[in-house]
Amino acid sequence: MRRKITFVIVSLAILASAYWLFSHSRLEITINSGSQNTNYSYQLYNQGNGKTESIKTSSKTLSKIVGKGTYEILVTSDETSYVAVVKVSGFLRTTKIHGDLRPEQTRHFVGNEPKDCTNYIQSVLISYNCGDLYSNIQTHQPADASQPTYTQKNTATGLSGYVEGIINSAESDLVLIKTIPTSEEQPDDGHILYRIDKEMRLTDPVSLTSLSSEKVYSISQYKNGFVVFELTAPQAIYYPSARSNPTELKLEQPTDNSLYPVAMSVYGDSLLSVYSNKPSDRNNRSEIVVYSSQATSSHHHLKGSLTTSTVLCGTKVLCTLTNNRLDVFSLKTEKPQLLFNLFGVTDVDNFASETRVITSKGVVKLDVDSRSGFYEYSFGDYSYNNISGDSTGYTLSINNSKQQKVAVRIDKARVNTDSIDKKVSELQGMAEVLFVSVYGNYIYISANLGDLVYDSVTGSYVYNGVIKKAVANKINAEIDKLGIDRKVYTITSNAF
Repeated sequence: MRRKITFVIVSLAILASAYWLFSHSRLEITINSGSQNTNYSYQLYNQGNGKTESIKTSSKTLSKIVGKGTYEILVTSDETSYVAVVKVSGFLRTTKIHGDLRPEQTRHFVGNEPKDCTNYIQSVLISYNCGDLYSNIQTHQPADASQPTYTQKNTATGLSGYVEGIINSAESDLVLIKTIPTSEEQPDDGHILYRIDKEMRLTDPVSLTSLSSEKVYSISQYKNGFVVFELTAPQAIYYPSARSNPTELKLEQPTDNSLYPVAMSVYGDSLLSVYSNKPSDRNNRSEIVVYSSQATSSHHHLKGSLTTSTVLCGTKVLCTLTNNRLDVFSLKTEKPQLLFNLFGVTDVDNFASETRVITSKGVVKLDVDSRSGFYEYSFGDYSYNNISGDSTGYTLSINNSKQQKVAVRIDKARVNTDSIDKKVSELQGMAEVLFVSVYGNYIYISANLGDLVYDSVTGSYVYNGVIKKAVANKINAEIDKLGIDRKVYTITSNAF
């Protein structure tokens, strides 16, 4: 009996050891850049169980036994980062990954309280409610030494029409407007393309007569020109330039005619059409149709309903966002093959053939081929609203700690050397500060100076001088503590 018990115990121990070996692996992460004297933070998120392990060390290499599965890796040091998705197998095999820490990109404030749609025209931000009247566009006027930035409603034209889109094309900034017949001066109901400048002045109108006056279109950069597309048909018309003869692109319909169009978008020389049935329907399904520059189309079928957060994010690669999970598929076959997932994703977009993934931490520039990337911008105390990009960078609409909207422009060609947004956030958190308005190199601080008091000498109401001086001293001390360079930034306030 004792031998049997011993045999059972030994057998169970062997099985347990075998299972442990089967279900564990060694993960080795090596950072190519940096030095051994730098502090590194490693975060390993296990997609299987949703647990995150954080390790801080001065070593450029982390070697650790982990459970079998797929991990999201985040390595940070100061404001540099490396992001990767890696799958590790069992039997204590070693999975090695090598990465470079990349710095964040330059940022500067370009306006306050932006609306949902934004464009950056000749270094000035404009914003409007998507699909709104052209007359309702507002410009975010640059600040100067005498006043902070402010918004100005469009007064440049009496044109009546709806904005269908604004693009930064190779020839100029262009706006497509669906006009409304209002008078003898504007009798036509159609789609007119204009050149637009930062003052909202419209010039060089071109009537796009190939477009139906009864439909609403969108416009996007495409090849050397632009493409105008209509979702419900679907229809896409390519213009090499504003005055060139258009070419209708032959978009194929889905093979499943019970599906309805959900979204269209552009990636490089390809057009993506997304079709799906209603989320309330049983047996949810979707179909992807990709039109290539060779005038050929490929069809791909997926289970489940897709949303507008579905974009091409590489050559024959699809990114779709569902319930904060980004699914990345290969479209090399009719049935899309899942490549990898990213969890905790808020939004995904592409512009200039580059993919940005927004998480609660910030904006990741993602390379789907290597399954890696880095944070171009980290939110810190800010929270995300939306993103709008072009060939030179992108504009983020974010909320500060007091839930006030601000617009930040990210320059993808320049590395960040001054995190002014984080310093402003610290300044904003002071009890003595009501609001900090920043535009470029101009900072205006609205201070909390208490109630007005009556001054018998001047016969007017003024702020208490003692309180005003104390508040000014505290704010100036905080500015110096945060390292806001007064030689770079012009700082004004109602406190000093």
